[in-house]
Amino acid sequence: MKTCIQCFNDRNDDQFTGRYKICKDCRALNIKRERSNYTADNIKVLKQSEVQDRFGNWASTAHQLAHDYKKPIEFIERGLEACRRSHVSESYFVDRYLKEDKTIEQNMLVADAYKDLMKEHNVYGAYTL
Repeated sequence: MKTCIQCFNDRNDDQFTGRYKICKDCRALNIKRERSNYTADNIKVLKQSEVQDRFGNWASTAHQLAHDYKKPIEFIERGLEACRRSHVSESYFVDRYLKEDKTIEQNMLVADAYKDLMKEHNVYGAYTL
């Protein structure tokens, strides 16, 4: 028996799916709510110039680094975001983790920010710092 963290009902293990800590009924309800929030009126595809205005060079930098170093874009984006959150230059991430220069000491602020990003996005077993 498990307790659903949304409805707080005790349910058999077969009433849960995979890694979710909510029961199948609550999960289905959440998906239905999420889908009803997306309409043509509230979804906007950004033009390249709008992407640049909103996100600066960050988006294109991440894609270029992923291409150059043949690493997953998600890993690059999390690494750059971890640097931004830690107020550390992006060059730290590039040098230590993409160029693999292990003479550069690990910055624990960046490592902790990266772990927080992994948790926020429910990413497990992917590239870690």
